[in-house]
Amino acid sequence: MRTPTLKLSARAKKILLKILVGLVMVYGAFGSYIWWAMHQTPETFGKVMSRMPGPVPFLLFPFETFWLRARAGYLNAGDRAPMSLVTPPSRLTPDGQTVST
Repeated sequence: MRTPTLKLSARAKKILLKILVGLVMVYGAFGSYIWWAMHQTPETFGKVMSRMPGPVPFLLFPFETFWLRARAGYLNAGDRAPMSLVTPPSRLTPDGQTVST
């Protein structure tokens, strides 16, 4: 028994190749946009995701992996906390004097 084959003309192959390349580019651009959004503040990420059509990004991309990589941070176990980024709060004494802690 012969297996059916699909014979395409050279023109049809070129068109299909262009469509395939275009789809791959759109997929990559959409994934890059989601990756970029995940590296932004939670407010920006929320705005981006609120405009997404339903569960599309969850179905097309490894969303959990993207999220865990984007929010991983740079501290390892045993590293000191970056205290230079934290400003200590000021307190007021009962007589109105500022005492920093």
